[in-house]
This record gives sequence, C-alpha cells and structure tokens, in this order.
Amino acid sequence: MDLPTVALHADDHLALTRDLAAPLHPSTTFRYPSDPADLVPANEQSIYDYSTDDKGKPKYIYSRLTAPTLTRTEAVLSGVMDAPTVLYSSGLAAAHALLAYLKPKRILIGEGGYHGVHALIEQLARLSPGSFQKVGLDAEEIGPDDIVWVENPLNPYGTIIDLAQLAETAHAVRAKICVDMTFAPPPMSSTPYIWDELKLDFVMHSCTKYFGGHSDLLSGSVSTRDEGAHKALLTERTFWGSTPGSMEQWLLLRSLRTLDMRVRQQSTTATILARKLAELTASSTSPIQTVHHASLQPPSLTASLFPSGLYPACFAIVLRNGDLAKGLPSKLKVFNHCTSLGGVESCVEWRAMSDASCDPGLVRISVGVEASGDLVKDFVQGLEALDNDAAT
Repeated sequence: MDLPTVALHADDHLALTRDLAAPLHPSTTFRYPSDPADLVPANEQSIYDYSTDDKGKPKYIYSRLTAPTLTRTEAVLSGVMDAPTVLYSSGLAAAHALLAYLKPKRILIGEGGYHGVHALIEQLARLSPGSFQKVGLDAEEIGPDDIVWVENPLNPYGTIIDLAQLAETAHAVRAKICVDMTFAPPPMSSTPYIWDELKLDFVMHSCTKYFGGHSDLLSGSVSTRDEGAHKALLTERTFWGSTPGSMEQWLLLRSLRTLDMRVRQQSTTATILARKLAELTASSTSPIQTVHHASLQPPSLTASLFPSGLYPACFAIVLRNGDLAKGLPSKLKVFNHCTSLGGVESCVEWRAMSDASCDPGLVRISVGVEASGDLVKDFVQGLEALDNDAAT
C-alpha cells in the first residue's frame, strides 16, 4: 500500500470497537482475566507484540508497557517509516533512549544541528564521566563500535550531506549510524533508500514536528529494522518511563492520517518560497545575504533522498546583520514568530532567541499549509518594510 493508505489503515486490525475514528483510551491499567487458568505472568508472555491471547483478548496490562492507543499509533508510524518504530514522550526522550541502548564509547557528531541533542550528550557525559567521548564528524576517524550521529537534513538550514559514503564507512568498521530525519519525513524522504540502500541502523524523529503537525503534542520515535534492537528499546522504554501519554498518542494518531497531504503542501510551498528568496539575494540592496535550502543544492546530491522532488519545508535565511534578523518577524503578517516547526501554521524564528550558538543574522522559516502566493507576498512586503525602516 502507498503512504496515504498506510496512514489510514495500518492499524485497522487493532481496532477494539466499531468507531471509524480511533477512540482515546486513557486508562492506565487493565483488568486481568477473570479465569485463573488464563492468568499468565508478564515475564512469561510477549507483552510487546501487540497480539491477543488464545481467546482473542488484547494483552494489555499497564499503559507504561502497552495500551490500545499506543499500539495503534506505533503500528501506523511503523507503516509510515517502513520499519518497526518505538514511540517516546519527546524527541529528546527518543534520542536519550537510543544513546542509552547503544552505550557508545565514542559519539561522532558534527557541528551545528539541534542544540538540544548536543546538550543531551553533555548531560550523559556528566552522569558518567569518562564513559564515552564526543568527537567531530570525520569519516576517516570512524572506528569499531563508534556511534555516528547525523542530522540530515540539518537544523536549521534544511540542507543535506551525502550519507552514502558515511554509512558505508561506518558499516565497514562495525560502527552504528543513527540519523535524525525530523526535517525529512515521508513522503519527502524515500524509505527504500533509507533502509535498502543506505542501510541505516536507526532513524530518529521528533514527532512533535511533521508527524504531529499541529503544534499540540510532544513525542519522538526511533525506527530500526534490527529486530533485537526494537525489542530491547521497547523493554527499556518501560523502565525509562518515557512512554508518551495517552492524549499525545491519540493526537499523533489523528495527525498521521493527514501526513501525506500536509507534508506535500508544505514542501511544495517551501521550495517556491526558498527559490523566490534566493532570487532576491541577487540585489545588492536585499536584506537577505544567504538562503539555505536543499532545493538549492545540486540535484546529484539530493535526488536519492528526495526522489519525488519534495524538499524540506523548513529552511533558513541569513540577513546582513542581527538587527535586521531580529526585526523581520515583526514585519510579517501571516507568519507567526515562535520556535519549533512542522505545524500547519507558518512560523519564523529569529533563531538567536532559542539557540545562542547560531549566527545572529539567521532566521528559520517553517512553512505551513497556507496558500503559497500569500506566503510569498507576506515575505516580500515584510522585507520591503524592513528595508524602508533601515533607510529612515
């Protein structure tokens, strides 16, 4: 089945009622069978396989392990990602769970990207001094049992690197490659390319962003085709206590139904806007100095990951100075000035508000589902207003 169908029907077999819309199951605990003959201790059954007992009853015990809404949401997201997927209470919770499972001696991670992951690694290093080393991302430095952590596309730029050589080098020395692909959910990215060609070990997403898509939930996920790793992540999640709440599970399930149409609209509009803003940089008087977006990179680099020509819906522009970047959001009428990304509402952020390490002239743009013409007009008038202020 294609992605839109998977998002709507991958959980059909898990429905407990006749409701067309999946109901919310807020219960934290579930009754044991009334017949003593049916009482099987948890350690003697496969409580994570989303199956039923021999009488057709779901094997739910406690919601930190599994629950009806959680199993449906994970089934849909596993279908979307074309790989078994574990849900967590946030993107950082997912990153933490993955690093805790892998227990690396060295983490190779590049400069830039989401500052929260860098802070997480520093926190883990403080908890266990000397247990692992954080080093820069250099393919020639990858050694046995290292963890290579890559954000692709890169936050906040929406640009990519060539993963093929990096993945090949990592696997040649038995290193694991983990890729945060929050900026490129399906249908932007090609799951056959991710799993069959690159053979990535783990793919992480902040589900708060495009999978959630409505700025109203926190969640994260880890996908892998390693069956042993998948089972271990499920078990360890129970004891980390990082299972998402039932409301978040339900909101995410609702959002996944419309993932394909939302992301296609956002991607198409973002590419139109990025190319328009890139054209404006040709003028010596333009407030914009640089536009970063995968659609502006060589097709030879982007074609494999984005075979449908759907590029990231979040990208960055760099203005001539920090004052211009700070002032731009106030000149826009349709875009909201706030952090985060991936929602149906278009947002911009003077990125220095939340990430002190970035260029003070950088503005991150997250494109929503508004009409492309309206968003382009809003940016053009905003830049003109900014230019007029600078001239007075």
